[in-house]
Amino acid sequence: MDSTQRLLAGLLVVQVALIGVIRWASSSGHSAAGEHPLLPALASTTPRKLEIDDGKNSVALERESGSWTLAEPKGYPIAAGRVEKLVQDLGHLSVGRPVVTNRLNHAALKVAANDYERRVRIWEKPQGQPIADVFVGTSPGFGVSHVRLGGKDPVYEGNGLNAYDLATDAGSWVERGMVPIAWEAVGGLSVTNRKGSFQLEKSGGRWSARSPTTRTADLDPEKVDALGRALCALSLDEPVGPVDEQAQGLNDPEATIVFQPAAGDSAAATQAPVTIKIGALVPGKEDQRYAARSGFAYAVSVSKFSSERALSVTLKELLATAKTAEAAGTPKPGAAVGK
Repeated sequence: MDSTQRLLAGLLVVQVALIGVIRWASSSGHSAAGEHPLLPALASTTPRKLEIDDGKNSVALERESGSWTLAEPKGYPIAAGRVEKLVQDLGHLSVGRPVVTNRLNHAALKVAANDYERRVRIWEKPQGQPIADVFVGTSPGFGVSHVRLGGKDPVYEGNGLNAYDLATDAGSWVERGMVPIAWEAVGGLSVTNRKGSFQLEKSGGRWSARSPTTRTADLDPEKVDALGRALCALSLDEPVGPVDEQAQGLNDPEATIVFQPAAGDSAAATQAPVTIKIGALVPGKEDQRYAARSGFAYAVSVSKFSSERALSVTLKELLATAKTAEAAGTPKPGAAVGK
C-alpha cells in the first residue's frame, strides 16, 4: 500500500468516526432534551368545552353538571367516556424535538392556520380564550401525526393521535344504537305501519302471534329472528333536536315498534317497554326519516335502509312456507292432520 492509499484509508476511518460521533451527539442531545407534554395545562384543569374543526365542518362538545353533551342540538348526551378519553389522550401527548420550526412548512404538513386536517380547542370556561389549541396534520407513520400549538411555529411528531380519530360530525360522538335492549332479552314485539299491525310474544323459547291470532306452527322462527335482530339494530344517522311530533311526523308515524322485555330475563326485569316511532322524511334529505324513542327527549334521523323493514313488514311475511313447515316437522298451513 503506497502513501496515497494509506492517506485515503485514514481519511475514510476519520469520516466514519465523525459520522458516529455526530449520530451519538444527536441521540444524546435528543435524550437530554427528553420528551415533554405538548399540553401540560390539561393535567391540572377540568375542561368545560371542546371544539373539533376540519376546515369545513365542526362539532362542539360541552360539559354540564358533570356530563358531556353536544352544543348543537344543545343538551344531547354524548356516549359515555368518549370525550374523557380524548382529553386524556391529549393530556398524555408527549413530543420531542421539533420536526420543523419554519411556518413556511406548515401547509405541507397540514398544520397551517388556514390549511389543516383537524384543529382541537379546549376551554376551561364556557367563554374566553381556550387553554389548549392544537393543529393535527399529516401522518408520517402509523399512530403518529404532525402537531402544532396554535400561535407557535414548531411542528412535532405526536404519538397516539390521528386526525381520523377526531370526528367532526355529531353522530360519531353519541350512542348510535336506538334500541337499548338485546333481541335475546325481548319477550314481546309489536309492529304497526301503513300495511297493518301485529303482535308477537315469546313463551318457552318459541314465538307466536298474539294479534292477529295464528297458530305458532305458522310462524317461521328464522324469519322472526331475522326481523327482531334487524329492528333491534336500528341506528341513528344524526341527532336532530328536541322531539316535535307534529313537525317531524311522529304524531302519525309511518311505523311504530314496541319491544317488550322478557319477563324471565333478570337483566330486563325492571326495564320498561321500548317504543320506537319512525316519522316523516327529513326535508332536503330524502334518504332519511325522523325517529324517536320513548323516554328520550330528542329526535334523530335514521336512514331509509335502516328503517325500511319496519315500514314494510307484515305478519304474512313471517309465516312458514310449506317447505319450512315440513322441515320443522309440523303440518303445512291449512293441511289436514292425519289420524
